[in-house]
Amino acid sequence: MSAYNAIKLHFNSNRIWGQGMRFLSSGAANTIACLLLYELLLFFFSPTISYFIAWLCGVVFMCIVLPLFVYKNEKVEWKKSLYNFIYYVVYLFVSLKLILYFISLNVYEELAPFLALCITVPMSFIFTRLIYNRK
Repeated sequence: MSAYNAIKLHFNSNRIWGQGMRFLSSGAANTIACLLLYELLLFFFSPTISYFIAWLCGVVFMCIVLPLFVYKNEKVEWKKSLYNFIYYVVYLFVSLKLILYFISLNVYEELAPFLALCITVPMSFIFTRLIYNRK
């Protein structure tokens, strides 16, 4: 079996490895799309409003992509997506707090968001897996 076929097999699997790979790839696509949207919105709005609109679009996108693509559910159950949306609001504040915490430890400001992601991304995967894998 070639490396490509092995990756494809795992990517299409509904086990934790496949879900993890789909979670990371959809998160990366969401991040790129939100950054592009943010940059476009800067032509029309302030950075704060542009960021909020881009962030909100990203959350809505993930509330659709996670159940359908990552966890292979047949439909979007809006009650579960509401839990996920609330989680993302909490996630925003936790991320900001972690960034400020790392900065208080004299970590470079540019590095602090990446350290926060090392904590919040696995937490996000576990939490969304708990939400969307329940039948």
